[in-house]
Amino acid sequence: MKEPLIPMDEEIANILSPAPAPAVLRERLLKEARRVDRPHRLVRRFALAASFLLGAVGLGLYLMQSKDLGLDIAKEAALNHLSVTHMDFKGVPPDGQATCGNWCFQKLGYQAPLPTEFKASQVVGGRACALKSRPVAYYQMDCGSGLFVFKEPLKEFKNRRTGRFDLPNGLTARMWNEHERGYLLVESGPRRP
Repeated sequence: MKEPLIPMDEEIANILSPAPAPAVLRERLLKEARRVDRPHRLVRRFALAASFLLGAVGLGLYLMQSKDLGLDIAKEAALNHLSVTHMDFKGVPPDGQATCGNWCFQKLGYQAPLPTEFKASQVVGGRACALKSRPVAYYQMDCGSGLFVFKEPLKEFKNRRTGRFDLPNGLTARMWNEHERGYLLVESGPRRP
């Protein structure tokens, strides 16, 4: 029988193919390759851990920002309202009904006018206090409500459709901006419409 003809390319490939490396040499080369690759693996693992950490921090920041800051300040205002022990003045404000709000200029450095829905005759006392580390004027109203007047408009409820909050102990809070000031009213009883 005649041997089949091998194409020239196959014959050349068979002649030029290297012989397998001895087992000892192959093992030494694999150990060296692993040793050289170890720092790269550590860097990859560190990068993966860092990306997970950054993702967790980003998620945490997102959750903190989505927290309802308006509710937090309303709760603090309610606690402040319930724990009033002293007043800077009792009765009608010392600066009179016409200019209600100037009294706190000496205490807080800004005027705290009443919003349009309230009259100075409804005020039975007032004091300077702080909410969330911000100075605030507090008016106690004749109906038992507490009105907080901030120096600047409130941003805590900017993304909400309403500035109303139901609080523990049957209290409600309402936030709004008027006269370039922020107002927060803490009331007892059911929510107003």
